[in-house]
Amino acid sequence: MIIFGLTMAAMSWVSLADSGTGSLMHSFWELGGCVLLGIALGLPAAWLTGRLKPGRPTQAEALALMLLIAGLSAYLNVSALLAAMVAGFVVVNVSAHHTRSFAEIEQIEWPFLVFFFVLAGASLDLANLHAALVPIAAYVVLRISGRFVGGYLGVRVLSRNVTGLEPRIGLGLLPQAGVAMGMALLAAERFPEHGALIVTTVVTSTILFELFGPFWVKRLVVKSETP
Repeated sequence: MIIFGLTMAAMSWVSLADSGTGSLMHSFWELGGCVLLGIALGLPAAWLTGRLKPGRPTQAEALALMLLIAGLSAYLNVSALLAAMVAGFVVVNVSAHHTRSFAEIEQIEWPFLVFFFVLAGASLDLANLHAALVPIAAYVVLRISGRFVGGYLGVRVLSRNVTGLEPRIGLGLLPQAGVAMGMALLAAERFPEHGALIVTTVVTSTILFELFGPFWVKRLVVKSETP
């Protein structure tokens, strides 16, 4: 996701290259501004969360931080994605008085996820499907390859300390689609001239992964449980 955010900023700069110094400053602000915003909101949130009320951090605290990040990112024209990641990183690593940052928000996340996937599905226009066949094939191959290589390298790194890990464990993440869909919608919003192709490619591929991915998950789970 960090690489995605950096790539988005770089593509924005390339697409505005004819604007000269203005586009370069815009790219620097988009990257540097989101880091500053994430730190500016993350530090007080790390100190306040869990202190306003005894016990676990409340849903109101987490929602307030999310809304602040979204609103200020839009107002300052910086990447909300990177700003949120920086703020989360700061909160988790600075708030030493508790270890369950924003656990409460998990209690209310499901309606937002349903709403998100409904909107993503509504963005799929079958009229663009014929033009997206090659990108869909490339996306599927690259996603499978990335999952496999990432899982394999992770197992190799951890093999000295953990035994019994399946080298193909990365394929168990194939059905996971929330992050990919979110990044696709962000990219489509940033580059509307390619938005239909981007959304069609990712949504169609996600449907395929959701249909066939669970079979890989089952195989990996069964194999990992077999002595």
